[in-house]
Amino acid sequence: MNSLIFTFVWILISIAFVTMLVTTIVKIANKSKFVGVLISTVTLFFVGLICFVSIFLTLPKSSSYSVDQLFGEQQTKDKKTETKKLEDTPEKGLKGLELGDKIRVNGLEITVVKAEFVQPEDQYYYPENGKVLKVYYKFKNVDKKQILVDNSAFDLTIDGESQNQFFGMNENTPGFQHQLKKGNTENSYLYYDVPEADNYKVEMNFKPEDKTYKADWNIKNSEVKETESNQPPATEEVPTEQIPSSEEQYNNNAVQNNNQQKKLEEQEKKRQEEADKKAQEEEKQAEADKKREEELKQKEEEKAKEEEKKAQEEADKKAEEQQRKEEEQAQEDAEKKAEEQQRQAEEKAKEEADRKAQEEADKKAQEDAEQKAKDNSSNEDKADSKSNEDE
Repeated sequence: MNSLIFTFVWILISIAFVTMLVTTIVKIANKSKFVGVLISTVTLFFVGLICFVSIFLTLPKSSSYSVDQLFGEQQTKDKKTETKKLEDTPEKGLKGLELGDKIRVNGLEITVVKAEFVQPEDQYYYPENGKVLKVYYKFKNVDKKQILVDNSAFDLTIDGESQNQFFGMNENTPGFQHQLKKGNTENSYLYYDVPEADNYKVEMNFKPEDKTYKADWNIKNSEVKETESNQPPATEEVPTEQIPSSEEQYNNNAVQNNNQQKKLEEQEKKRQEEADKKAQEEEKQAEADKKREEELKQKEEEKAKEEEKKAQEEADKKAEEQQRKEEEQAQEDAEKKAEEQQRQAEEKAKEEADRKAQEEADKKAQEDAEQKAKDNSSNEDKADSKSNEDE
């Protein structure tokens, strides 16, 4: 409560400081009297600095949980929750799940165990939206092959708006990444920077292979536990009324900036490593796809050449068969023509022989007739002569 009061006062003083600073600059530019205004500006600066430091000094201390507190499953249901297989849903998605509901995706059992509000562990880092929501996850590999799962598959939303993760905790590596072998179980958690809301939603987009599986768990505000601190109380506490000097405040700001820079660098490094890994996987996949396409194209070309060769052979075979038939037909026609010519020649020769024979027969018959006529004439002459002699 005190931190909120100091925050409100600091905002008012900051506005007044900016106003006085602008006024001082204007008076200096106009060469007017500015000593009084300058003193007021400096005074507001230090008062605002004191309020700013008091904001962090009045924040409650944080403490750590035991292993059972961190990963103890929420006992909100009287009976064991049935595991829902995401592969059985035609839309590849499950909606309206609740805390403690377990699903199975491609051989991986996933459970959103519980959620609670916690306090930042880093006194120089506070949530921009007012609260830090800690969500617990549990993973178990029930398949034979290894399964990779990381925090990039999960997102927290409020009314469809994605919420940023909170990195103001004493974590060496924010987020998680598990390579689960057969039968292995891992518990993890993520911190989110969230405002006060009635409902929160954990959305999953899990891509184990080429497919994408989606599911979401609803988290009601009434189901979220409120935790006062994350660390055990310190043996010595700095009184809230103790105000650091300007040098201490400068050092604190430097430490804060340094810590924030380190966290940002670690986050950027991890993001870059994930991006490089993803790029390498995509490059390998692209090369494999290209090689597969080239092999397929080569096989198709070979198949086309083989079919073309086969078609050419069949065409050549048909052409040879056609040519052979034409040659046989031509030879047969020539033989028939020769036989016809020979027959006609033989018939002509026979007709000529018959004609000659007929002519010879006619000639002989004529000669015989003439000879007979001569003989008859000679006999008549002889008969006449004899008659005359008789007379």
